[in-house]
Amino acid sequence: MDNCAKCGKELSWRERQYYWQRQLRHGYLEYRTFSGKVKRTCPEYKDKKLCKSCMLTLLNIGDVGAPSPAVKLNEEVNKAILWQKNEVLVGHIGCQEFFEDRTQTLGVRLGHHGFLIVTNQRVLFACKLGFMAKDYGIMFGINLENIVSVSPGKFGFNDKLVILDKNGQHRDFIKPKIHSLVPIINEAISERRNQLEAQKERERVQIVLDFSSLKDVMAKGGIVMSAYNCPKCNAMVDIPEAGKIMFCKYCGTPIKPVDIFDRIKSLL
Repeated sequence: MDNCAKCGKELSWRERQYYWQRQLRHGYLEYRTFSGKVKRTCPEYKDKKLCKSCMLTLLNIGDVGAPSPAVKLNEEVNKAILWQKNEVLVGHIGCQEFFEDRTQTLGVRLGHHGFLIVTNQRVLFACKLGFMAKDYGIMFGINLENIVSVSPGKFGFNDKLVILDKNGQHRDFIKPKIHSLVPIINEAISERRNQLEAQKERERVQIVLDFSSLKDVMAKGGIVMSAYNCPKCNAMVDIPEAGKIMFCKYCGTPIKPVDIFDRIKSLL
């Protein structure tokens, strides 16, 4: 395993593969932000590897996965967004919708001009809807956990960004330098998935501890279950309203909430 040459921390698989490691082979670091390009020569780290935190520290910029005071939305665009609980802005860029259309001469059609907005929970596209419209509306939105990939592309001299969802559908946007959003969105997706996994683990720990929590989770999943087959003798045993353990009244086998949860989690 590789370690960071600055802080000594063990590098994750993603950090070992990221683009800045290839830059360090030549003794420099470079990163694109919304305010422009940040570059620094660092011969002392040539042919070495750095973690993301140390890379950003050397470039004197904040974590791209966290909201920055410098990243602000147009007030009219901000009003169009119904912000979710704990949702914050991560980045945005002005761009234009791009559609494949075989009825057109070039096989493409351009859509609305607007803003592609990245938060710590979603990716949104806001634009003015209707001829001579003054107010912005949300034309497209997708939760980060439903994004399969975010890929850079090209259309002529323009840069293109392709967002693919889990249903196999994609939305394309074009704008020079729109590729700068790719690492920002990917980092936001990674952070969001980590948050959801941590939340699921907390729920599972609670289910392990108590039957009342198990029943709440089953109710949310649309499952009604009042009895359970004993894993040893297969007799039906009533599930209690609360408690941390129950016993089969026929063979005495102990049954925990997590045992039932593991059997039905595919249904949930």
